[in-house]
Amino acid sequence: MKAALALFIAVVTGLPTANAAPAQPPDAPRTETHITSEVLQSDIDWDALAIQWQRDAAKAWPRLWDGALSPLVVILTDQSNNARLITKEETHAISVRDLIEHPLPLPGDGLSYGHWDANPAVVIDPTVPRPDIDSLFDLVVHEAFHMHVQFNPNYRWPAVMKPRLEVSFKYPMQVDPRLYRRMLHSSLLDAYVDVGNRPEHLAAAAWWQNVWATNFPEELARTNSRDVLEGTAMYAGILGEAMSKIDNPDSLQERRAYFANSLKPLAGCRQTGDEHYDIGGVAGLLLDDMRVDWMKRAEAGETPVEIVLDGIASSSGEQAPEHIRGTIAACVEKLASEAAPLVNKSLANMRDPLSPILELPYGLGGAGNHFKVVTDTYRADGIAYSFFGIRDGVFATRAGTVAATQTALFSGADGFLFSLGPADFDVVGRQLTLHGASLSGSLIVDTVHDSDGRVRYRAAGTHQAR
Repeated sequence: MKAALALFIAVVTGLPTANAAPAQPPDAPRTETHITSEVLQSDIDWDALAIQWQRDAAKAWPRLWDGALSPLVVILTDQSNNARLITKEETHAISVRDLIEHPLPLPGDGLSYGHWDANPAVVIDPTVPRPDIDSLFDLVVHEAFHMHVQFNPNYRWPAVMKPRLEVSFKYPMQVDPRLYRRMLHSSLLDAYVDVGNRPEHLAAAAWWQNVWATNFPEELARTNSRDVLEGTAMYAGILGEAMSKIDNPDSLQERRAYFANSLKPLAGCRQTGDEHYDIGGVAGLLLDDMRVDWMKRAEAGETPVEIVLDGIASSSGEQAPEHIRGTIAACVEKLASEAAPLVNKSLANMRDPLSPILELPYGLGGAGNHFKVVTDTYRADGIAYSFFGIRDGVFATRAGTVAATQTALFSGADGFLFSLGPADFDVVGRQLTLHGASLSGSLIVDTVHDSDGRVRYRAAGTHQAR
């Protein structure tokens, strides 16, 4: 891999800002500082964490991707006013004055983006619980890869410039596409770790990819860009973590030995959005191990799976073990049962042209706005919009505020959409009052009619007249 440009990592901590910690020499023994969901802020050794990350990033970042990499900036924060700056050479304190001159967005959910000097930065809070994250360094490299490699202002990937379909999946959920993707990942993982039988595993992977693409072509079209962008970022994150731990980060054998113990088959049916990460990640590792020159092809928009299976003849047929099918079927049923109370009533209203729609603008910002997504993004027959279930949400506009509970949120061309049942609202003049089981609040609206005659209430003052 080619050398990167200078590497900077700013770490915002709760340490005093008076004295800089000395740089750790290259041959110093490694002290592990793992941040997991169980670690509390008071338990973090910030000095050890800063020193470890300086060494890990300097070791891994220049090796992750062929071609130019912009300077990497990551801000690790406990949202105090103290900071530490890490470069490849040293780590030292950042003054409060410097922080004032470099205003940073505080990551309310633990992750956001900002700038340090002229460089974009990942801002991350390690004290936020992340039960699904094993390695914070993996996560940081993953997010930094998006910013500094895929969306590098000096060389933005052609893949990110192409029009992309929204990633959404058929509702009700189906077992077969999740099973085929699960088996694809398993076959790729087997091909990576079981070198002696790699041709057979690749042939099986080609069969699972083909049967999925043939039977679910719309899903293939909708997941292509995500398989590229999230798959390669997953590859970078897990590879960066591995490089920080093995003795020789350039050794394909050491990498494979590390991942043979750390990579696992997909559990259950996962949320469909997670598949892109795992499949692309293992496909990238496999391409490296096969010594395929693949990175420019991925930058142009080919998925890692397409590249690794290019020229591979499919097997004559594969069978998924019954216990895997049963596990995925049970998982799909569970996810469907969780989604149904949130979306079924809204779907029934949306299918009824006599039921009005409430439209709220995209880009609602500020502390008063939030919503918790608890399902994947779906599409359903007869519905022109994709949708997802939300547990609760608050949407504040200049026209008024809407509180939502246990309902579906649809994605329209110009804003969020809610379907309204006849008992959910009253309109007096331009004043819409919501008093349904899932929607409450009051706001001023403009009334328009869709092409099918459906009434649409738009939050007043948030859209240009049509």
